[in-house]
Amino acid sequence: MGLYDDLFAQHRVAEGILDRIRKAGAALAAEELTEGLALLRKDAEYHFGLEENILFPILNRYGKEDLLEAFLEDHVEFWKAMEKAEKGLRGLQAGDSKATGLIKEGVDAILDILPAHIEKEDNVLFPMAKEVMTAAEWREAESKVPPGP
Repeated sequence: MGLYDDLFAQHRVAEGILDRIRKAGAALAAEELTEGLALLRKDAEYHFGLEENILFPILNRYGKEDLLEAFLEDHVEFWKAMEKAEKGLRGLQAGDSKATGLIKEGVDAILDILPAHIEKEDNVLFPMAKEVMTAAEWREAESKVPPGP
C-alpha cells in the first residue's frame, strides 16, 4: 500500500477513534476519553506530519498554497480543540468542577472540525494530489515517510 492509500486508511482509523471519543464524551467517561484523545493525538501528529512535511511541500510546486492554507488552518483549529479537551481532563482529575464544560467544548469542537476536515481531504485534497503529482513525486514522498505510530 502506498502513501495515497495509507492517508485514506489513516482517516478510517481516525473515524473509529472519533466514535470512541463521541461515546466517551457523551458519558463523560474520563478514563475512556483520556485514552481516546491520546490515541487521536498520536494519530493526528503522524497524519498531519505526513501532510505538512511531505505532501504539502510537493503540492506547493503546483501553486496550491491557498488550498493548502485552508487545510493547515483546520489543523491549527483541531490542535486548539485538543488542548481545550485535554486541559479540561486535567482539571477534572484535579477536582475542578468547571472542567466538564471545557471538556465538552473541546470534544464538541473536535467532533465538528475533524469529520469535516477528513471529508475535505478525502474528496478534494487527496484526489487533487493524485491528479497533479507524478509517479516520481509519489516515490519521493513515500521515501520520506517515517515509521507509523
